[in-house]
Amino acid sequence: MANLSIEELRRSFKPKTVNVLFIGESPPSNGTFFYKADSNLFDYTQVAFSQLYNEGFESGFRFLEIFRDLGCYLDDLILIPNIDNQGNVFESLACRIRDVSPRAVVTVMIGIVPAVWNAYDQSGIEARMYTRIPFPAYGHQQRFVSNMVDVLQELQRAAILPSKLPN
Repeated sequence: MANLSIEELRRSFKPKTVNVLFIGESPPSNGTFFYKADSNLFDYTQVAFSQLYNEGFESGFRFLEIFRDLGCYLDDLILIPNIDNQGNVFESLACRIRDVSPRAVVTVMIGIVPAVWNAYDQSGIEARMYTRIPFPAYGHQQRFVSNMVDVLQELQRAAILPSKLPN
């Protein structure tokens, strides 16, 4: 997996059916990445899922497999770190949202909500749930975990996520 590009790595964890589409801002510019199991977003997402399912995951990549098996997928508003020209970012994200047709959309960073909402609206899909949570940085880590657990519990109540992990 070390030789895969960011997008190839992301696609390698894409579920057949996307139940929950998480949308972040962009891959980090420091080389870490959610699907490398080495970013803040990865760490705190794993903590939230561990709390929800009362489960410790033996490795980061095992968690990514479970994340995928639950029908969860992380995409980004902007696919390239530190891009200045966002070009047709809304249209591109709208197409990707339409392609996966998720049952729920969760924006992971309050500051990108208007852009994601615009793309979501352009996609023409009707997810059962659309919500947002803060990004786990700048002192928002515990708020992220708490908000993420609340969202995950709501997804369970809506029967979008199972109450127990798949075997």
